[in-house]
Amino acid sequence: MARPRNQEARRAEIVSAATVAIAERGLIGLRIKDIATAAGLSPGSVAYYYPELDDLLLAVHEAAVTRFYRERRTAIDGVADPVLALRILVDLGILDPDDPMAVALYELHLHSSREKRHAELMSQLFELEASLYRTVIDEGVASDVFIRDVDSAQIATAALALEDGYGIHLVGRNRHLDAAAARAAIRGYLAAALGCDQLIVR
Repeated sequence: MARPRNQEARRAEIVSAATVAIAERGLIGLRIKDIATAAGLSPGSVAYYYPELDDLLLAVHEAAVTRFYRERRTAIDGVADPVLALRILVDLGILDPDDPMAVALYELHLHSSREKRHAELMSQLFELEASLYRTVIDEGVASDVFIRDVDSAQIATAALALEDGYGIHLVGRNRHLDAAAARAAIRGYLAAALGCDQLIVR
């Protein structure tokens, strides 16, 4: 029997391979066999760790939620300037369409309409990321960097909705948009909502 540490490493390897398989093939028609091929394992080996395909998809979704939230939280940790912190959040909120996990995340978010556990993970990531925006906005208001009497929750929700709206087009390779334009548009929204032109000027 494999040691627990080795089992943990093997699970991570399978999740990584599944992420790539989702990004390359999409969820429609995805099979354990496809993931096994990406991992260089037999289908039986993958099924040993994840007997049900949706349990593996859930593990990929959980890994994506953890990674993308932690990246943003870590990036603004210790950043005292709320303007800089918001710029960082926006920059990281537009995901790289060449990153397999970014593509997989959007695929799995769409899967949420059919699977309650995935819907919960999508909601969890949204709330975690919204909390980062709210905290930075509230700090900026308290320090008079942003205008007072703003609804930080509403602004955070709108910013995240813009991120996702642009993100789906970028992942879908819409030739009319690029990451720089998406980030500039979101910073422009935040600048108007918070009365802070510094969010636009670098």
